[in-house]
Amino acid sequence: MNKGILYLIPVPIHSEEDFNIKLIPPYIIEIINNLKFFAVENTRTSRRFIKKINPNFDIDNTNFYTVDKRAGKEIIRDLVDHLLEGNDVGIMSESGCPGIADPGQEICELAHKHQIAIKPLIGPSSIILALMASGLNGQEFKFHGYLPVEQKDRIKQINITYSFLFCVCTVLFMLFYGSISHHFC
Repeated sequence: MNKGILYLIPVPIHSEEDFNIKLIPPYIIEIINNLKFFAVENTRTSRRFIKKINPNFDIDNTNFYTVDKRAGKEIIRDLVDHLLEGNDVGIMSESGCPGIADPGQEICELAHKHQIAIKPLIGPSSIILALMASGLNGQEFKFHGYLPVEQKDRIKQINITYSFLFCVCTVLFMLFYGSISHHFC
């Protein structure tokens, strides 16, 4: 049996009155129209967003799983089970891109363990938009996520290990991968 695809669906960063369907590429609307399983940060607003882009979408025969900081591991497991059964699943946050300071990371991590295809779709990220407008160096930066309110928790957060992203051209990928893989694998 073929495995499903996990789609990371961007949601425009907008207020209700500023919504413009022209901001949504047609291929994303087509993908959403074909999904019956969604992992969402907020079911109510996700259903409303889907109905805005397609008023005829069959919301009542669609499964929504709330994936927020209170979601248990069983919800993540259920979603991956749907993928293993051949169903496509879409992840949507409230706005911006899922998995970047928003839900989605744990589902992607488990999907990778099961060799499930993950397709991030092009869309807005407040982090990248802020960096673009900041005038700061876009070649080298570190995003720390949301810092906790409590000082002791902030200090603990600052001392954890972070992910690193590097840009490498295709031609040099294997050369660079070989020289750094032993540090991480």
